[in-house]
Amino acid sequence: MKLILRHLSLPLLMAVTITQSTVAIAVPDPLNPNASAGKIVIPPSSSTPPPGTPDLTKMTPEQTQNLVEQAKKMSPEQMQAIAKSYQQAQKPAKPATPAPTEPVMGATSGDTNFVPKPKERSIEELQREEAFKDLINQVLPLSPDQIVKIHKYYDATLQAKATSPNPPPTPHFTSIVVNLDPGSQPPVIRLAAGFVTTVLFVDSTGAPWPLTAYSIGDPQNFNINWDSKGNAMFIQSMKPYAHGNLAVRLWGLNTPVMITLVSGQKNVDFRVDLQVGGRGPDAKPPIVDTTFNAKVNPILINILDGIPPRGSIKLGVTGGQGEAWYADSRVYFRTKLVVLSPAWTGTVASPDGTHVYELTPTPYILASQNGKTIDIKLSGL
Repeated sequence: MKLILRHLSLPLLMAVTITQSTVAIAVPDPLNPNASAGKIVIPPSSSTPPPGTPDLTKMTPEQTQNLVEQAKKMSPEQMQAIAKSYQQAQKPAKPATPAPTEPVMGATSGDTNFVPKPKERSIEELQREEAFKDLINQVLPLSPDQIVKIHKYYDATLQAKATSPNPPPTPHFTSIVVNLDPGSQPPVIRLAAGFVTTVLFVDSTGAPWPLTAYSIGDPQNFNINWDSKGNAMFIQSMKPYAHGNLAVRLWGLNTPVMITLVSGQKNVDFRVDLQVGGRGPDAKPPIVDTTFNAKVNPILINILDGIPPRGSIKLGVTGGQGEAWYADSRVYFRTKLVVLSPAWTGTVASPDGTHVYELTPTPYILASQNGKTIDIKLSGL
């Protein structure tokens, strides 16, 4: 700045303004100190100082002389306008507030590789995010917690719908002796809706007695399945509470077997073995010749179902499988063996091969097991 004043021989300081493209110098008029003599414009060059820090001392003499010639040609109005623009440029500008940035992972403020990440996103990204949120709200308007609560409520509703107001029935496996005499009561089979009951027809020896036909009193309340050749029937109640009866014809038996069906009971017969007095077409020939009694002792039926006689004494059995009781001066022996001796006075059998024999009191029993004779000893008499 002082170098230029020496060349111009002016008593006042020059006004210097530097923009991004030029360097402008305002020179006062020597005749009128309040007027400007002109404006000097320096073309941009690689040596031009950055904005805000002018340094004219580094100019060459040729550049200085060029400034002097340009200043002489300026009018006072031009120099005055340059002076005003310089004064406005010298006012301190308000520093711009830097945009908020997010720190980069693994970098610090003192790190030379620290690159601030701008927080602001483009308009296109914001629009895409809003469109995605709208799509989620349309497809899945509920929150994950609300969906879980709905699933739990739906599961509880299904459980309540499937739960019966009454407790599940108690299953039973029963053997019933069918009495075909006039005035006798028909056997009763207990059913429940949703449960199937199997009915097996056997003779007094336990052999299957096949069916030839059946007739149901109320087909809408009961469903019956039969293979048209065997001795087994499958009965199911279609309503929680229903009553009806069933007539069954057995092979070679003129008298039909009448059965009463009752639904909605606490105790349900899952399997019923109906033992009809007499020998059926598939009865096996007896190993021991004995007098056959068509009348079946009810005590034998109870023992066949696993119910010992009332007031009986349990006897010990060795030498073979079976159970024995002593009651009313009689021995009752329950086993899957075939008794050979002593001669029994009464017997019943189930379809699974279980026999119950009524014997006179004896400590020894001779039986057959798979064609082999074995000795059985009873203790406790």
